[in-house]
Amino acid sequence: MFANRYQVQVGSRLYSVVDDLISSYQVLMVGRVTSTPSGAALLPAVQVDHPGVQVKTGRDGFFCLAAHVPLVFPDLDTTAYNLNLILQAERHQPLSVPVSIPAGSAFPLPGLDLSLHYQPLRIQGWVTMGIGGAVVGLARVEIDQANLLTLRTPLHFDHPAGTPVSACTFASLGAARVLDQPAAFLATELRLDNSAGLLPGNVLRLGGEPDYEFMAVDSPGSQPGQVFLRGGLRRSYPAGTPVQAVTVTPGAAVALDRDASAGQGLLWLVSGLTASGIQVQDANPARVEQHVLGALSRDTAQDRGYYRIDGVVDLHAISLHAENPAATHFADQGWSIDPAQPVNTVNLRLFTP
Repeated sequence: MFANRYQVQVGSRLYSVVDDLISSYQVLMVGRVTSTPSGAALLPAVQVDHPGVQVKTGRDGFFCLAAHVPLVFPDLDTTAYNLNLILQAERHQPLSVPVSIPAGSAFPLPGLDLSLHYQPLRIQGWVTMGIGGAVVGLARVEIDQANLLTLRTPLHFDHPAGTPVSACTFASLGAARVLDQPAAFLATELRLDNSAGLLPGNVLRLGGEPDYEFMAVDSPGSQPGQVFLRGGLRRSYPAGTPVQAVTVTPGAAVALDRDASAGQGLLWLVSGLTASGIQVQDANPARVEQHVLGALSRDTAQDRGYYRIDGVVDLHAISLHAENPAATHFADQGWSIDPAQPVNTVNLRLFTP
C-alpha cells in the first residue's frame, strides 16, 4: 500500500512521485537446528508453506521467521493459523515441523529446538579367520551395545517410543512357495507360483537363511499368484526365491526407548531383550512387523564371508561383535563412524578367546 502521491514539475516536465514504502517485519519465532546425536549446530535450509512468512538463517544453527503481521495474518485477533516448516541439511534426513499460531498470539512465540538425524548408512565388510585368513560364511555380526538390537532388514514403518517389541519364534504354515517373477526394492506386490489360501494378515518369509525378510499380506490379487503387501520390500529378489507363510508366536516384550523410523536398522529398547527374532507390536495392526537379528551374512561362492548392516543411524562410535557359526572364534572391533560416507567398511578377524 502506497502513501501520498505527489506531482513535481521540473522545467517543462511533470513527474509523479510517492513516499518511500517502509515495510515493518516482526519476528514470529526463533529456532535452532542441531544434529542428532552429536548436538553439533547445522546450517539448515528452512522452507515455510505460508505466503508472506520470511526466513533468515544465521550462525550456530539459528533461524528466524518474520512477517508483516497485519498482512500475513489479517484475522489473528479471532483466528488461529497453521504453517509447516521443512528443514534440510547436508547428509541429514529432512524434517517437517507443524507450527500453530493461536488466535490473539503475542510475538515472538516460544523458540524451537530441533534436531535432524543423519541419513541411514551401511556398515559392511568381510569376516575372516585371524590365523590363515580363511573367509567365514554365515558369521553372526551385531553392534554390541546395551539395549540395542541390530536388525537384518531395516524397518518398513515408523514406530513411536513406547511401542512393545517382543521376542518371537516362527513356524512354517502350509506349503512352500517361490516367486514366479522378480520383486524389486520397495515393491508392494508379489507374483508367486501359488497364492492359494493366503489371507490378509498372513506373514510371509522371503528368502533363505540368512536372507530372511518378513512381510504381511495386505490382500490377495485378482491375477494368478498375485499378492499385495502391507509395505515395500527392503531388498530385491530374483524369480525362484523361496516364500514361506509362517505363524508368529510372541514372547516377552520390552518397549522402544525412542522413536524408530522406516529404513532404520537399529532399535533402542528401555532394557535388554534376549531373542533371535522379534515382533514390533505397533498399535496399528497394519504396521506390525517381524525381523530376525544380526547382520546379513553371506555364504555363496562369490561373496562368502561378506556381511552388512543397513540403516545405521544416530551413532558416533560402535563396537562390532562377530563369531563364527560354531561360536568357537570371536572378534570385537571398535569403529568411529564417518557419517559423510554412506558405506563404512569394517573388516573383522576372528580368534579363539
